[in-house]
Amino acid sequence: MPNALARLRAAVLPCAVFILLVLPASAFADVMKGTAKNDRLIGSSAADTIRARAGKDVLDGRGGADRLFGGAGADRITADSVDRVKAGRGADRVTVQADSLDFTIKCGPGKDRVTATAAAGLSKRAVRKRTSGCEQIKLVAAASTDKTSGTGSTPGITGLLDPPLPLPPLPLPPLPLPTPEPTP
Repeated sequence: MPNALARLRAAVLPCAVFILLVLPASAFADVMKGTAKNDRLIGSSAADTIRARAGKDVLDGRGGADRLFGGAGADRITADSVDRVKAGRGADRVTVQADSLDFTIKCGPGKDRVTATAAAGLSKRAVRKRTSGCEQIKLVAAASTDKTSGTGSTPGITGLLDPPLPLPPLPLPPLPLPTPEPTP
């Protein structure tokens, strides 16, 4: 019987690890809604719709053509170059990785700040045309790395190649220790 249990664990454990690693990687578009409290709403690589409500919320669309709606409160919104952002009431901070001009940002009432990390060739005027109602717009040049010396600055915004979140530990029962059989 102990050998059968060991064989079962040997078969089930790789399957469980496979499921835990593959399911988060295959992202489907999602609709997320926040609460009246401070929420952290993180999207997937698909085109998500994220709606924050009241509170100091953190919204991050990650990849995909997301729609991000900040509610009332001082929200922190991170978007990329294909997202649609509508900041709500409050002093919101919107950060966008502007590789192209396919994004839109509509700021709400309050002292909203937009920081755009732009690829080479994008001007502040072009970024400003993609925003409306924002009190402050800051353009930061995208960081580049010199491949010959290995030096360069790192961008202020994390991209799609963020390290994955750590997986929760698997709840496995302890392995039984084999008991020695007496020799005749």
